[in-house]
This record gives sequence, C-alpha cells and structure tokens, in this order.
Amino acid sequence: MPNSKRKVEVFSAGCDVCDETIALVQKLTCVSCDVVVYDIHKPEAAAKAAHYGVHAVVVNGNLAECCAGT
Repeated sequence: MPNSKRKVEVFSAGCDVCDETIALVQKLTCVSCDVVVYDIHKPEAAAKAAHYGVHAVVVNGNLAECCAGT
C-alpha cells in the first residue's frame, strides 16, 4: 500500500521564530502528516527551498536577520 501520509516541509534558519514555527506546525498537523524540517544553511536544503521558491522568512514586513544571506 502506498504511503498515505502527507509530507509537510519546513525550512528553518535555526532562529527563535523558526523554532516557534516548527513547534506550531508539529502541534497543528494531523496524524496523517509527516513534518520534515530542513536546515536552510545546508546546500541541499537551500536548493530544495529555491526549487519551491522559498527564499526567506519575513516577520512584520522585515526580513528576519537569520535569513540574511540565504
């Protein structure tokens, strides 16, 4: 039987905002979801994020410091 779980991917820069977001995503996802967290500082994760068009975390209209240079 194929895997029926949904894959929820979170890209993290390792900051407090990212950690809070990861915790919230893990809390809100159902048992039919697998949460996968990628470290945006790793080249493979950065490439995956770029493929999806994910470039940075913006908080209150400002680029998060942890994402500068990613």
